[in-house]
Amino acid sequence: MTTFMQTSHEFVGDLLSRQLHYIVPEHQRDFAWTDDEVSQFWDDITFGMQNDTEHFLGPIVVRQVEEGRLYEVIDGQQRLTTSLILLAAMRNFYHENNDTLAQTLQSTYFGYVDRRTRETHPKFSMNTTNNETFKSFITSIKPQSAIDVELANRRLKLSNGKILHCYLNLKEKINKLCTIDGRITLSPLADIEEYIKEKLSIIQIIVSDEADAYTLFETLNERGIELSILDLLKNHLFKVAGAGASREAMKQKWFETLSNLDDSQGSKFIRHYWVSKHGRVQAGALYRAIRDSARTKAAVAQRLFGKSAIGVSVGWRM
Repeated sequence: MTTFMQTSHEFVGDLLSRQLHYIVPEHQRDFAWTDDEVSQFWDDITFGMQNDTEHFLGPIVVRQVEEGRLYEVIDGQQRLTTSLILLAAMRNFYHENNDTLAQTLQSTYFGYVDRRTRETHPKFSMNTTNNETFKSFITSIKPQSAIDVELANRRLKLSNGKILHCYLNLKEKINKLCTIDGRITLSPLADIEEYIKEKLSIIQIIVSDEADAYTLFETLNERGIELSILDLLKNHLFKVAGAGASREAMKQKWFETLSNLDDSQGSKFIRHYWVSKHGRVQAGALYRAIRDSARTKAAVAQRLFGKSAIGVSVGWRM
């Protein structure tokens, strides 16, 4: 297959309003932003609005799955998800104040109706862990009381709690911005949407081959502090595994082992395992040490999975 790479400068609102479907693949990490990242996101937007300056969110990497329609998000899901959660908070504020623009935002950013089949198609889907929460509380209009009940659920996964807290954080900021001397004003919402459509920008990098996407992901993020050792290691292992049964076997073992750990716990787990087997290594050099020892399928099988052949019978032995 001939591979290609396309880059384009995009405004987030314009990108999310198109009749496309972005999906977060199963092997990507769950939603991870905390109140700190969400508040910084909000501050960047409001600062840009006040000073009439564009804000660049950074590059996102996607893989084109179907011609012109379906894209896998390899890098950038936190920023895209949070942008949509902000738009959901705005939509819900319109809805609470009986403004018809609530439905306009709903159809523009969260789903579109196929004029032939009349089916509603989502524009953004998350991985299995997060998608039900995203569909139920972000794509759909739900009262805050429903969110409060969900947050009280002891079985709620940590990353889904972060999605709901992200929404509540941004909704509180919207409420404050749109309440002046006890009176409601909706004009700031139009200003925010205009900024998202005309000043909040990204560079979208589209690749056709998954291996190319992983390589680009690794290059963009190896020196960044935003991603954990788990993100980088998972990316490297899936890239080495190649396509087909090998990668599917590796994905299965990865999730069986780490599904109950968050980023910090998983990173500690990986580090302790590596030190016990191979000696001490500086935290900043851990990913490179693992990557350099596992450049081939055989090396990955030997170092991380035991001696069984990847894609046949992988024995995860951490």
